[in-house]
Amino acid sequence: MPHLLPVQVQSLSIAIDARHVHEIVSPEAAVLLPGARAATPGVMAYRGRAIALFDLAALAEGLVPLASASKRPRVLILQIGANTLAAPVDAVREVREVTPESLSPPRLTAHPFSAAEVEIDGQVMPVFDITAFLASISATPGGGRHPSEGPPGAEPS
Repeated sequence: MPHLLPVQVQSLSIAIDARHVHEIVSPEAAVLLPGARAATPGVMAYRGRAIALFDLAALAEGLVPLASASKRPRVLILQIGANTLAAPVDAVREVREVTPESLSPPRLTAHPFSAAEVEIDGQVMPVFDITAFLASISATPGGGRHPSEGPPGAEPS
């Protein structure tokens, strides 16, 4: 059965596959990089190395993208294969075991990297597909902005 970690970023509640969550830490020193894509705006120090910052708010309509990693009280350290990402979040709840039958195609939620939604504690939320997100980055020629992000400085779509 899938294990999901519900998190909150501003007004967005989203579930993440708990297998990818390596650790939950307090914010560390981060550097936002000029010209970086909105969803990966910079790097954060983690265990003596720099890892990519991943901003869930940059992928959701109506949310304010990350201006400083320290503005969010928790950081998920996500490990997907050889990739390690730091995802600042506002709140983290406990991991929930859900049945495969409780996952449904999105009807009430919309998120560009979600093929399913789930109801947890009476709240319907998208299930974020971090693997699809990473595939979209690696599919972007030259490592530039993903076409769905528009030109530099544009609001994410």
